[in-house]
Amino acid sequence: MKNQVQEKFQTYGIEGLSNIELLACIIPHEKAFRLFTEFNSLSAILRSSAEELSKLLTQNETMRVIALKSIFRRQTQETAPQKIGKSGDAYKYFSHLKNESEEHFCVLYLNRNNAVIHNQVVGIGNATSCVVDKQKIFRTALSVKAQAVVLCHNHPSGNDKPSEADMRLTKEIKQGLILLDITTLDHIIISKESYYSFADNGDM
Repeated sequence: MKNQVQEKFQTYGIEGLSNIELLACIIPHEKAFRLFTEFNSLSAILRSSAEELSKLLTQNETMRVIALKSIFRRQTQETAPQKIGKSGDAYKYFSHLKNESEEHFCVLYLNRNNAVIHNQVVGIGNATSCVVDKQKIFRTALSVKAQAVVLCHNHPSGNDKPSEADMRLTKEIKQGLILLDITTLDHIIISKESYYSFADNGDM
């Protein structure tokens, strides 16, 4: 099967390969087929955790798939806007979070021109919640001399609307940063298909 994939690549190029065949470029074809049978789509595979993948793959194969997800995340951030002018800019920076199966809470630290000077993951939870270290956000903001921040987290459930806990946490972080003379510009919630901006919806 590997030779068939190679022959198809040589004839049609990389765009001529199916999603299963693309995955078969880094793991055995039968393992790629099993993953698609289990998860149904490439995006679902990329949202899966190392623990879930390890039930079907060897340690080395799991590492290759996780590396693929990391490459996508880093490429997304490298090509994202480095100056945040609107909610869509922040979404592009963190759009890779739609592929995560656990909640991640991230912060963009900006200078006075709203250019990104630092980004940080401050919490990783489970499929429905995430513990956020607010003091870590405050310490980092002071350390990098940020003038503003953008908060972001994902909802693996697919619902992009903020919960009461999300609203409360945003208010607590915003009030803490006000004491440090730092502005909270927005809080973005990313789901699989869309995103919610606190600023755009008048919640800041």
